[in-house]
Amino acid sequence: MYEEKLKKVAEAFGGRTVQLLLGSEENPISIEELLARIPSEIGYQIESVLARSYKDPRKCDYPILPQFLSVVFMKTSRMKWFTQLDRALRANNCKIAELFGFKKNLEGKTSIPDKNNFWYFVKVRIGDKHIENLLAEMLRLLKETANRNKIKFAETVGQDPLVFESNDKEAEYNGHYEKKMYKAQAAYCLDTIIPLYGDVKGGTEYAGNDSIAYIEKYRAVGIKPKRVCLDGEYDNLENFALLNVKYKCGSYIRMHTPEITPETEKHIRRDLKKAYQKVWNKPGFKSNATTEEIAAFLAEKGELELSGRYYRSRYRKLAVNNSREFYGVYHRRSLEETVNSRLLDPALMSPETTCNGSGKRNKNIHWKWCILSIQLLALIRMYYGARRDFTSVKGVAF
Repeated sequence: MYEEKLKKVAEAFGGRTVQLLLGSEENPISIEELLARIPSEIGYQIESVLARSYKDPRKCDYPILPQFLSVVFMKTSRMKWFTQLDRALRANNCKIAELFGFKKNLEGKTSIPDKNNFWYFVKVRIGDKHIENLLAEMLRLLKETANRNKIKFAETVGQDPLVFESNDKEAEYNGHYEKKMYKAQAAYCLDTIIPLYGDVKGGTEYAGNDSIAYIEKYRAVGIKPKRVCLDGEYDNLENFALLNVKYKCGSYIRMHTPEITPETEKHIRRDLKKAYQKVWNKPGFKSNATTEEIAAFLAEKGELELSGRYYRSRYRKLAVNNSREFYGVYHRRSLEETVNSRLLDPALMSPETTCNGSGKRNKNIHWKWCILSIQLLALIRMYYGARRDFTSVKGVAF
């Protein structure tokens, strides 16, 4: 098979050859050619997920995977309107359409969905619900491919909202940014600079609890991060307790308002022990438990504030006494700016100018397709043996 041959060549000659196969600055590859190299086994998995949104996939007027690749092509080519996609697919005797897998009909003409078909495919057929299945499948495929290629994936994750400026009637004025906007939430693997998940929130919505919801999505496909690096917006006691106890994650979160006179460890131990004595009749209670064991036990019983105080104090102590260790991990979140710049690169996608439709639902659908599109490009590169620059736009001609 074609992809197997490419993979063997990549393995034989190393990363430089991979970059040549998948595009380099000296010899760029077009985005449609890169998408057309999707391995058949990955294409089959994606297609099987897409098929669930049809009552009977056998009766589809157009092949499912080529429709999916066409929408990814649209997002990564900075197209806003489905009419633009329609023209691109029909140009040059339908060259791109045939590259994606659309077939000729009995009359010898390539059968391509029109703009209305694509609108229905994106907005209704997949919509904002079925795309969640696609994002989950893409995460699973990225995890499996990274494990097979011995690439560290999603051990350290970050999360941060991006400004999604808009004049929609549903957009809210944010006083901090001084503009009407939504928040485009995005989570990242800081080991590979690949986005993991994203959705759109109201412009003034508090995002502090999103980290827990996102962790649940990773774990649903077998991804268990060891560390999370979060900005001060996520600095709440519940996050410290749940991340450290339930999810076993080191929580490197910027202290939003560091205490001038921090709570002493003595006071925290005192309050923990008082609360612990009240649950002496609960299963698992230990009379000689350490402070760490008490904090974990209380968190499991729902006492998140008390437990969170302990873990927050512990990280604050690390930040003060061993700042190099704490900030050495925490500042990895600066890599998010690299991911953000790639997501918002004019050559790729700009939420303010390329979203088709107004309102929060349309913004959410668009943003998730943006995340999904970057993931697919990274997955194709990773499959063929690339070990870095999975999301880089270098070497790709748009």
